Amino acid sequence: MAFLRILLVAKILGNAGQEEFGLYQPALELVNWLVPLVMFGLADVAERYAAKFEKESRLADALQRHLFRLIIVGLFTILALLAASPWLIGPIFHLPNADHSRNYAILLIAACAITILLLALDIYLASILRGLRAYSAAAGMEFMASALLFVFSLVAAWRGGSLGLICAYALSLLVPIIYYGFLLLAHVKSI
Repeated sequence: MAFLRILLVAKILGNAGQEEFGLYQPALELVNWLVPLVMFGLADVAERYAAKFEKESRLADALQRHLFRLIIVGLFTILALLAASPWLIGPIFHLPNADHSRNYAILLIAACAITILLLALDIYLASILRGLRAYSAAAGMEFMASALLFVFSLVAAWRGGSLGLICAYALSLLVPIIYYGFLLLAHVKSI
């Protein structure tokens, strides 16, 4: 599905595609490079110990602590990226120094920063679900995110731009996080 998405997005973007992919690819690299730093091994802990926390009736406390940590580190990352964005634009995106290009790049970095937090939450939630042996829920979450990314990316490409593509990525993560997060919350309350 990812390969087909890339082909269709490139086709829809057309001639502008080279320039937009020239911005989109480094933006994805920025997201993928920083997510492990935000996670700092939390996904492994969640997957390994979720069943133990559940058995000991400590799952709700562990979730609360982990989510608090993820959100605080994620918000700090967002603020740091926004503060550093004027200096990151050149090395990451290689844009000319025009004001409209700088503003667009700052918005792109902001969208990347939000996507970093959402991807960290997505990875954490999927790890918890696998740790609780809810493999079908974890797979459903991944499938939902992939299908939404496919659809949202096509719409974003049609509307044009790498900023829209990053926002599509963020939105495709947000919907499954909310849906499966509520399912997990209902499960935790039932224990």
